[in-house]
Amino acid sequence: MPSFANVELADTVGTWRTLYNAIAQHLTITTGIGSSNTVSANTLVANAIIIRAGGGQYSGSHDFSNGTMTLPINTVGNTHLVQGAVGSYEIANDAVSNTHIQQGAVGSYELANDSVTASHIEIDSIANTHLQQGSVGSYELANGSVTFSHMEVDSIANTILQQGAVGSYELANNAVSNTHLQQSAVGAYELANGAVSNTHYQHFSISAVHVVAGSLTLDKLADNAKAYDIPFFAGWGADGSAEDLAVQQYGGLIILPRPITFESCIGFANTVPTGAAVIVDIEKNGTTIFSSKPTMGIGANSTSNGTISVSTADAGDMLAFKITQIGSTLAGARLSFSLKARET
Repeated sequence: MPSFANVELADTVGTWRTLYNAIAQHLTITTGIGSSNTVSANTLVANAIIIRAGGGQYSGSHDFSNGTMTLPINTVGNTHLVQGAVGSYEIANDAVSNTHIQQGAVGSYELANDSVTASHIEIDSIANTHLQQGSVGSYELANGSVTFSHMEVDSIANTILQQGAVGSYELANNAVSNTHLQQSAVGAYELANGAVSNTHYQHFSISAVHVVAGSLTLDKLADNAKAYDIPFFAGWGADGSAEDLAVQQYGGLIILPRPITFESCIGFANTVPTGAAVIVDIEKNGTTIFSSKPTMGIGANSTSNGTISVSTADAGDMLAFKITQIGSTLAGARLSFSLKARET
């Protein structure tokens, strides 16, 4: 606690008395009047008091009859206190609030290491205007302490982030859209192997200018992107008129230019068969590919799928389309049939 070197009191008749050994105890002045002094501490009512210490001075009139005097609020300024005179012992808990501190009065010099924790900071009390450039880094932030609600739009640029600082852990699902990426910001260097599949593309989002020659290979495409469907026709006249189906091969042989996989088939007839079902077959190199052939039942105009037992074909294999049974009363006509396949 600070000691004042010189405390002077004036009595009711204007006589000044210099009192030594006067000390300040938590804003209370206790006189050190001894028996040699002519003024009694128990009877004195001072018209004036002057306190000189630490380069500053206070003066005023107070009731001093009980030997103590409590200074009014704002009596002591920072010019009255010696460096280090007020510490944690002199300050009660919660005695100092932001209204007691001048703008800029507390800086890093005034704060001990780790003296300010989250419990000392009110929500939203710190804005970007209070922080120096680069003053907050990963050391200052606890895991998970900063969420998107703490960031202004466009507040983080690529110059703020270290290489590799943002990965899949830092990004929520669907957090990055094309509006967040600069033109050509994402290239082969930014994408891990296998990171992009067909589920990551919008329709028509990729054109030839986006693909490097040789970079898009068959294994990069989904099955439905490798379609190689083959159509067949039977019971159609040259002018599009209906012709009765016959047990025969329709069309010539189809030579496959690439390997394919057979998946399923579908057929439809404008004129339905009656009396008996229509049975369809596809042969590869002279042998059926079905263990159960597609059938169009009596009175039906669509075929069953059939069961494919030979599901692959190589480049150079030959396919033939045949009708092996027709309706016995009405044969059926205008049959359109497709073999669903994909490139392998």
